[in-house]
Amino acid sequence: MREGFDHREFLDLVRELPEPGDPRTLLIESFIDAELAEATKRAWTGPARIVFITATHANRIARLTAAAGISPDEAAATIAQKDARKRVAEQWPRWRSITNDWIDNDGDYAAFIARLDAVMTRATSGTNTEEMT
Repeated sequence: MREGFDHREFLDLVRELPEPGDPRTLLIESFIDAELAEATKRAWTGPARIVFITATHANRIARLTAAAGISPDEAAATIAQKDARKRVAEQWPRWRSITNDWIDNDGDYAAFIARLDAVMTRATSGTNTEEMT
């Protein structure tokens, strides 16, 4: 969720999307706010799943260090500031209760894509398992 982002404006845009007549039609959005994720799922008239993607703190630091070319301490500080601003720890229990699929993104890119493909297969086949991946 971007700073200054208007939830109502986003939900109005979701409601204006074409009706999802084709089972391959998916609504995909990236959220850090559990309330907005739930509201979007209610606003979307077609099938919807909430997919939570997580990685350990150490992996997040390593990835940000490599991607941004900053020190591990700078990466850790950046992540801590972002998590505090986005209320990540506060929302953790709610995410656990609303998530259809939980993807552990601590492996390599190929493992992540395989897990994401499995979620997409369940979503497009109509399978609504609450299985965490």
